[in-house]
Amino acid sequence: MIAFFQGCCISVEVRDLFFQDLPKTLLARSSQDFYQAVCLALCQVLPSCTMSEWQAVRGTLEQLIVDEVLDTAYSTEFVAGLPMFDMTVYRCPLLLCQIFTTTIQFLTNHKVCQFDWMIPQVWHQAVKNYAHIMKDILNLSADIYANNLLDAAGLAPSAFLFVIGQLFCHSCKVAGCVPPSSSELLFVWCLELVSQAADLMTRHPGDSSLSNAARQQAKTLCSVLSWMPGSEHQAMLQLKIYSLLADVR
Repeated sequence: MIAFFQGCCISVEVRDLFFQDLPKTLLARSSQDFYQAVCLALCQVLPSCTMSEWQAVRGTLEQLIVDEVLDTAYSTEFVAGLPMFDMTVYRCPLLLCQIFTTTIQFLTNHKVCQFDWMIPQVWHQAVKNYAHIMKDILNLSADIYANNLLDAAGLAPSAFLFVIGQLFCHSCKVAGCVPPSSSELLFVWCLELVSQAADLMTRHPGDSSLSNAARQQAKTLCSVLSWMPGSEHQAMLQLKIYSLLADVR
């Protein structure tokens, strides 16, 4: 798997060649085992990659998910209740988010990865690239949202708000496990996510299902703020989240 992802960073052509030759023994594993193998391989590859190489890996993972080669259950860690909308349309961005978060968590777990070369500069670049990839995933989700805006149940805005909330939760969790000197990047990214949620609310005034979803998301978002280093950062994010609900009736 390490060689596979290294090849994916070279070019799309090399990626396709490697994809055809993925060992059948790997593909025969259970979905969870394959997921773990992917994340462990990414631990070896991503820290030394450039931003464009991270994006190449993201494209590869997206292809694996779409082709159902990489398939695992999405964690319910940040899901307070059963969403009242079809989340399968966001399966790809949610799994991508989970994969990159799991990879960063593995990098911080010395029982899993014992790398003495993860110096502060390397961590800073890795966190910067992680935040950028999360933004790419948000853009992917926004495209899905735009294509499903006229869904029969009228719940597309609520579903997109849920995805924004999940990105926020994953980013806070990563902020809590990386070196504090690198977490500032994730604080800024989380502020942007709350702004994205506020913009969504503004575009759908009077949407009762969205208002209800916003109240639920606010509780979930506030519950993960303890992972964000710095009481000032936590307070600022909490204030932004509360302001999100100011006009909700």
